[in-house]
Amino acid sequence: MRTSPLHPATDSVVFSRPACQSAPTVPQSGFVSELGYGAQQPLLSLLLPPLLRQLGEQSRWQLWITAQHKPSKRWLSACGVPVHKVMQLRRAEAGEAIYAMEQALRSGNYSVVLGWLPPLTAAERLRLNRAAQAGRSIGLLMQPQEGKLAAAAPPQAHAANRGSARYH
Repeated sequence: MRTSPLHPATDSVVFSRPACQSAPTVPQSGFVSELGYGAQQPLLSLLLPPLLRQLGEQSRWQLWITAQHKPSKRWLSACGVPVHKVMQLRRAEAGEAIYAMEQALRSGNYSVVLGWLPPLTAAERLRLNRAAQAGRSIGLLMQPQEGKLAAAAPPQAHAANRGSARYH
């Protein structure tokens, strides 16, 4: 007769919930990452909502710093993001938006700060990363990719796509 390698008196097996069911935790260290978005990046629409939903379970706010984009309450609700925890700062000038993002990340009051900002210098990126680490927050730099993809496409692709723009 074989005996089990685990002896009830001395060993135990601990079963934990799967990662997808685990309670959200505050990051041990914050970070800033760039996310490209556009019609050619459908993966972002699959990744961002679950992240925002999970971060929405924290007691902290979510801040969107935008120039012209406005998050749709209907879309946020459909994704399970608690809209009562979403704040938006609109129409900030580039320098003010970078400063606002830095201060929001550093404060620790926001689980995530999404910023539609102009291209940043290395010094600005470093400041944002340090602020995110200090506040244990996540900073997401939202970068449109449409123009970059169109510029890289061969001339035939430009002609074929004229007049066929789709808006969501």
